Amino acid sequence: MQDHELLVAEVERLGGKVNNNDNRTAEAFRKMARLELLMQQNFSSIRHSLNDAIERSRHRLDLLEAKLDQSKTDLQQDMSSKISALQGDLSQSKADVASIKSGIRVSHIC
Repeated sequence: MQDHELLVAEVERLGGKVNNNDNRTAEAFRKMARLELLMQQNFSSIRHSLNDAIERSRHRLDLLEAKLDQSKTDLQQDMSSKISALQGDLSQSKADVASIKSGIRVSHIC
């Protein structure tokens, strides 16, 4: 675009004449250059927006992974304590059964 304008200026400086077709061509080049600039700006804006969205998604994913890990740990601890409680209840039940059997034998003998 600028090269064309420089060329037109040089032709006019040397006394030449630039006709309407040349002016329209120069205008078309200016419009194309402006369009190219707008497209580059839009592309940069879109790329920036996508990068921001990717970073936000990564951050949310990291938070979700941390929550999942914490939930897994909590569940494992809860299950472990319930298993321990059930084992304790089972041991007590076995002791109660043994005591009852012993009581039955003693009362049966008498």
